[in-house]
Amino acid sequence: MFRRTRESRVDVANEYAKDRAGTKALLNLVVVGHVDAGKSTLMGHLLYRLGQVSAKQMHKYELESKKLGKQSFMYAWVLDETGEERYFPYPYFINCIR
Repeated sequence: MFRRTRESRVDVANEYAKDRAGTKALLNLVVVGHVDAGKSTLMGHLLYRLGQVSAKQMHKYELESKKLGKQSFMYAWVLDETGEERYFPYPYFINCIR
């Protein structure tokens, strides 16, 4: 364990660089917009362009969305994991009253 004395000082920038060596930078995004503004489509397209979704998977989403007549949803489906999320037009929220 590292023991610090009064004479020793920690170079924070150097310690951070050593800790993060070889790792990718982390980016947190928050996307806000009204219903049907394209939030999921934007994020799905971004993930595809960054290489986080394969071309094979995107082709699958494209075929599925064309089959249902919702081709514009193919990028949004990157984020939708269940059929319920894909086929119900809007996200739904459950309110609990106590």
